[in-house]
Amino acid sequence: MDAHAFLETITPTLAYYSGKTHTTFMFEDGTGIYFPFSDITKSAQYAVVDETGLPVQCIGDIVISGTNVTYTEVPSYRSAKTQELYQYVPIDYMNDSLGLCLSEPVLYASIGAKSETSAAALAFFDAMVGSGYDPTDIQSVFIVINDAYGYVINVADRTVTQNDEILDVIASKIGA
Repeated sequence: MDAHAFLETITPTLAYYSGKTHTTFMFEDGTGIYFPFSDITKSAQYAVVDETGLPVQCIGDIVISGTNVTYTEVPSYRSAKTQELYQYVPIDYMNDSLGLCLSEPVLYASIGAKSETSAAALAFFDAMVGSGYDPTDIQSVFIVINDAYGYVINVADRTVTQNDEILDVIASKIGA
């Protein structure tokens, strides 16, 4: 399928669901193309998906810019390490907004939360550590809450600074 046919196939569905929920185009082999928030302007993931359409193992990133579609295969080491992170996410954060990517020495996260403060960002990280995640290999956590507020956590001293300029960085890393 060429880029034009691909866009003609997915655009109406994404337009209908845009901003409401994620959309996954699932294939018979257990893979799918996952669009967070059904937003065609954000990068998508080609991934092994579970029965609900959520990514289980990322295989590649898909970026759509106008009529151009770019696919980049994700290195397998990143896929495995990133997918391992999901076991440490407390159930309260498991929703359509959740996206993670580990690209050492940075952990990228996109979450949905009731609070959009720096304390909420730190609470998410602390909850992962409390669930058994060992942050030894990371220096920073870039986190976006509700697709609107960006924070950077310095792991060494646990300081949190607001930085909304990281929204696009996280979007390119995890498709948020």
